[in-house]
Amino acid sequence: MIRKSAFPYLLCWFLPALPLFPGAAFSQLKKVWALGDGEKVFRDDLHHPSQDGNFTWDGNTIRLKGLYNEVLAFQVIVQTGNDSVKGVEVTVMDPVNKLSGKTIGGNTLPHGPEGSIEVFSEHYLQVKNPTQPNWYYGSPASAPEKMTGWIPDALIPADAIADRGGFPLSIAGNRNQGFWIDVELPRDQKNFLPGKYYGTVIVSAAGEEVSKIPLEITLLPHYLPDEDRATVWVYSDGFSSYFPGLPEQRIVDLLKFEAHRHRITLAGGFPANGSAFSESMMQDYKKWLDGTAFTPARGYHGNGEGKGEKLFPIGMYGAPVLGNTESAVREQANLWVAWFQKNAPDTKYFWYMTDEPDSARYNWVKERAEWIHGNPGIGKHLPVFTTTAYNSRLAKDIDIWAGF
Repeated sequence: MIRKSAFPYLLCWFLPALPLFPGAAFSQLKKVWALGDGEKVFRDDLHHPSQDGNFTWDGNTIRLKGLYNEVLAFQVIVQTGNDSVKGVEVTVMDPVNKLSGKTIGGNTLPHGPEGSIEVFSEHYLQVKNPTQPNWYYGSPASAPEKMTGWIPDALIPADAIADRGGFPLSIAGNRNQGFWIDVELPRDQKNFLPGKYYGTVIVSAAGEEVSKIPLEITLLPHYLPDEDRATVWVYSDGFSSYFPGLPEQRIVDLLKFEAHRHRITLAGGFPANGSAFSESMMQDYKKWLDGTAFTPARGYHGNGEGKGEKLFPIGMYGAPVLGNTESAVREQANLWVAWFQKNAPDTKYFWYMTDEPDSARYNWVKERAEWIHGNPGIGKHLPVFTTTAYNSRLAKDIDIWAGF
C-alpha cells in the first residue's frame, strides 16, 4: 500500500456499486470521485460536471495510459456532507501486472527504475480579486471565466505535518478536498512487460475504509526519452520557513529533484540568479546545469538522470543585478556571457531586464537594451528578456518575449 511522497515542488465519484461506507462515515462523506490532472476543482464546487464521469474515470474505474519513463497523475475528490470528517487519508495499492507479477511502485528505492507512486493533499488558496496577465492569455477574452474562490494550488506531501496538509486530514462540512496522485511509470523495460497493471485507490476516515476505487494503468510499449522538446520554467523562493529543521541545501535538493522528475526547471529564486556575477557562486551552481547534481551519487533517482537544467535567468522581475549604469551593465554582461560560453554553452540564459513594462517604461527598456546590444565586448551576446507579448515598438530591443 502506497502513501509515499518525496517532496512538493512545488494542484464525483459517487460509488453506488461499492457500498463500503460505515454508518457514521456515510453521513459525513457524501461522494468520492476522480478526474485527470488537467483541471482544478474548487473547494466549494459541489456540483462539478465531472463528478459523474469523465475521460479518466467512468464512474467506477480510473484508467490511465502512459509510456515507460513517463509521469502520470490523477485526482481523487472527497466531498463531505453537512458534518465535518476527521482522519481522512488516501492510499494506493501497488498496481500489479497479472502475467509477470511485477508491481509499479513496489520497489524499496523511491523513484527507482520500477516506478513510484506519491500521494499529496491539495492546499486551497482563496482568490478574491484575480489579476489579468494579458501577456500570457493574449487578450482578456481568453482568460478563465472563473478565477475567484477557494482554488487548489500547492500540493502537500502525505508525510508533512498533519495540521499543515499532511495525513490524516480533517475536512469541514460541505466541502471538496482534493488528493493528487503521481504515478511514475517504470523505466525498466527488461523486467516490466507492457500491458495492464491493476491496483486500488483506498479512501479511509478515522482508520476505516470508506471507498475502494479500481485503478487500471496501461503501460504502452514505447519509451519516453529523457530529452525534452520544450522547457517548462517554474520560479520558487521563500520556501525555507515551511520546512523548519531541514538544512537549506537539503530543501534545495528536494525541491529541484522533484521538479526535475516532472521535467521542470526550477530556477530564478536562488542566490545565483539574484546576485551580481560571482565565479564561486556559479561554480557551485554548475552542478544543476551540467547534470551532475541529478545523479544517484548525489541522491537523485528518477527520469532525466544526468541531464542538466536548460534555463537560467539572470536577475528576476527586473532586479538590478547588472547594475544601474552603462559601464556596470556592460562589465557584468561580459562576465556572464564568458562564463556560460565556457561552462554551460547549451543552457538558455538571459537577462530578465524588467517585468511587464508599460509604455511609460519603453524608453528605459530601450536605453538598457542598447547597453547590451551596443556592448563592444562579448556581453553583446547576452539575450534580453521581459514578460510581455511581442510589441513592434520594442522589436529591436527584446530578444526573448514571454507571451503570445
